[in-house]
Amino acid sequence: MSFKDHFSGHAALYAKYRPDYPPALYEFLASLSTTHDCALDCGQAAIGLARHFV
Repeated sequence: MSFKDHFSGHAALYAKYRPDYPPALYEFLASLSTTHDCALDCGQAAIGLARHFV
C-alpha cells in the first residue's frame, strides 16, 4: 500500500511561515505540570516545551 504525498512539496514554506509562540506560554504550560520527567509531543509546541522537561 502506498499513499499520495500531499505535503513534502510545501514543507519548506510551512517551516518558514509556521507560527511561533512566546517562551512565556511554554513556561506557563510547564508550570501546570507537577512533574517534568516526561511530556507528550505536542507537535509544533514540542520544541518549546522540551526546554522544560527532561
